[in-house]
Amino acid sequence: MSARDRSRSRDDSASTLAVLAKSEASDDGDRIVNPPPCRFELTGDQEAFLRLFSKLDMSEWRFELIQPHWNPDYYYVGSRGRDPLRIKNLLKDRYFYWPNHVFNDSTDWVEPSLNSPILVVERKWAEKIVNGIKTVELRNNTLRRLKQGDTVYIAAKASKHQGRRAYPSPLPEHEPKKGEILGSVRFSYQDTINSDEFDSLFTEHQVEYREDAPAGDKEGRLHCWFFYCAIKLPQPRQYIIEQGSQSWRKFRGWI
Repeated sequence: MSARDRSRSRDDSASTLAVLAKSEASDDGDRIVNPPPCRFELTGDQEAFLRLFSKLDMSEWRFELIQPHWNPDYYYVGSRGRDPLRIKNLLKDRYFYWPNHVFNDSTDWVEPSLNSPILVVERKWAEKIVNGIKTVELRNNTLRRLKQGDTVYIAAKASKHQGRRAYPSPLPEHEPKKGEILGSVRFSYQDTINSDEFDSLFTEHQVEYREDAPAGDKEGRLHCWFFYCAIKLPQPRQYIIEQGSQSWRKFRGWI
């Protein structure tokens, strides 16, 4: 392929967007005036920002490695690029500097409303999610029903049926448990990983062995659902469970 053909192919690509990159002033005060346009792919957060605010200034973003084992990513910091607490704030909430608190990142518990989404997982995982330890849920399918900032209520599955001869245990930790809502999180974004990337995200998904994770899609990829702003209920609560999906339910009320 000739250089002209390669150039035409790049120009015709729908996955790239030309953005005028503004350079931040360096420590010695130098500044690039009228930089040339650069062409690159936008991240999921940048695409969401562009949809919400109809503008994108790359000088307000930083390419950061927020946690060990995380891949570097772009984070919006606005005019707070030199904030000494920037990394700490972004570690707590990747949308900390977004304008007008777009996602309403309150740490106060909000009661679920009718039809609020409930994600049902094993109790050991539900407890880690609402405690903010597990921030990534691994699945073999794409999540389509949520958008960034939506609240998801986390429910633990009921203990397996103990049989007619089972007796209540005097030890609370061994007492069979009903399906309960333990807390809530906010949906951040989703991504896919290959098998060789599984270990690098252990601190986020908490699954020790690949064999214990979902099988993946037809191409062997795992879908990662990223959560933030975990809120744990002081006391787990039973809720009305209707027949249907075992992974996703809609809130119909408390028992």
